[in-house]
Amino acid sequence: MKNGQRRFVDLRGVARDVGDDIRYARLLTTLRKAAQAQSCQSDLSQALSCCDALKQLLLSPRKRGTIERSSIESSLLFNAITLYARGTSTSGKMSERGPIDINSKLDDNQRDDHQILLKIRNRAIAHVYLEEDVADAIWHHENLFLVEIEDGWKIGAATKRVQFHKPTLDRLYRQLPIAIDIISDLCRKHLDRVTVVLSQNPVTSQTLAKNLIDPIAFFGSRQNVLDAVAGLPFGFSRGLTS
Repeated sequence: MKNGQRRFVDLRGVARDVGDDIRYARLLTTLRKAAQAQSCQSDLSQALSCCDALKQLLLSPRKRGTIERSSIESSLLFNAITLYARGTSTSGKMSERGPIDINSKLDDNQRDDHQILLKIRNRAIAHVYLEEDVADAIWHHENLFLVEIEDGWKIGAATKRVQFHKPTLDRLYRQLPIAIDIISDLCRKHLDRVTVVLSQNPVTSQTLAKNLIDPIAFFGSRQNVLDAVAGLPFGFSRGLTS
């Protein structure tokens, strides 16, 4: 600390500054893996928050049976599924954050839940497979019909889709704590490796000074800064920037 004030350094900025120096190749790889794991951890934490918000909403009678209420329920459920899939099973194409796959760390029952959630994301949310049974539900019905009118027939169209699926919410609640533990452990390991690599091959004080950042500007408030620092021993904390 300097003058009793904690200083914050942007390690992504450090990585950019030393990116062409072969001496820091290991540091760059370690930082990339740590950032990837942290991002996946954030996805899963946010997914759990969506589930908790949906659980509370289901206890409320407010606007139950309305399209508005149904839209909120489906938005929370679909976002949780998407975040779960993104944080546990993605390939990582060019310019993306990188691949992640927890499948090998799951037991048979956990793997079944995991694969079903991925199937829902891939075949019911990200894409439309008409009339296909996914996780014991037909998520997309699309119909064309004729209705008789006074002077003949008139064509119409109708869509029926699953908005809320309790077995999927239950499955998320079973699977998210498991996935969070796996990814959190991975994140801690990568962060510890960053510390080791920096200790073995430190960057210059000039590079650190160049990448000092204002933590309040980054985190949004002084309280958020304090919460972030308090969360360091536990590996994770969450807050709102505005």
